[in-house]
Amino acid sequence: MKNIIQTAEQLLGRKLTANDGYTTDEIKQAENMLGLTMPEALKHFYLSVGKVEVLASSFQRFLPLDELQSDGEKIIFLAENQEVCLWATTIHDTTIWVKYSDDEGWITEPIGLMDFILLTMYYNCAQGGFEFGGIAENEEAYPAILEYVQKEWNKVVQYNALIIYAYQDNLIWYFYKADNTPTDDGIFLSCRTEEKFDKFFNLFDFFFCHIYCGKYKINRSRYLFHFTYVHDNEIFYSLRHWSIHFPSCSHCLLVCFSRASRTCSDCHYLK
Repeated sequence: MKNIIQTAEQLLGRKLTANDGYTTDEIKQAENMLGLTMPEALKHFYLSVGKVEVLASSFQRFLPLDELQSDGEKIIFLAENQEVCLWATTIHDTTIWVKYSDDEGWITEPIGLMDFILLTMYYNCAQGGFEFGGIAENEEAYPAILEYVQKEWNKVVQYNALIIYAYQDNLIWYFYKADNTPTDDGIFLSCRTEEKFDKFFNLFDFFFCHIYCGKYKINRSRYLFHFTYVHDNEIFYSLRHWSIHFPSCSHCLLVCFSRASRTCSDCHYLK
């Protein structure tokens, strides 16, 4: 089970403490509530880092112990960030099962429990756990970025059209097409510290992108700040895009004027 601890300490940039996870008694209480025994990998996750928001709930949400659910012999332990689907496993074979909100049946995922937990830890850091983020959308920059990460970084995730490279507590990641090249969504940079972000930000054609940060609560509906870009001097379209995608985030708005074309993964083209 060293993989969870080593991965967590790498991503957090520090040693784990007892306060990062649940206690053995809390695990036993949850198992008694469910009437089921947790697989060792899932138990170890909760014991080691179950209370660390960056790893456990900054995007996909590992359910707190008192919210764990059962469905027959399955333990439901993870919810997609918009509750579109749930993931479950069992004590018997540690198969990962997924169930979509509009589908009554469970479907198996072609990945084991330990690999799935590690994947989700990395993805949570990439999608919100790390404070500093950037994106490269210029396809001409992709070859240089990919050549760099393939030589210098470790590929830690390749699953379900997602690739993540890691270097210490820094991630470069993208969604890939059938030929393993990045999709039009771009190549993303996620860093835990501003110092590392500045270093990699300046190496390639990244630009500062939306911040999704549990600590500072930026760029999520109902929170304080929102960052938006003015696309090719079209302030009307940019503000319209902002109002559609983030309608309840309007306590304060910071507008950045940019000459480069910007897109959004939800709509791709703003006009």
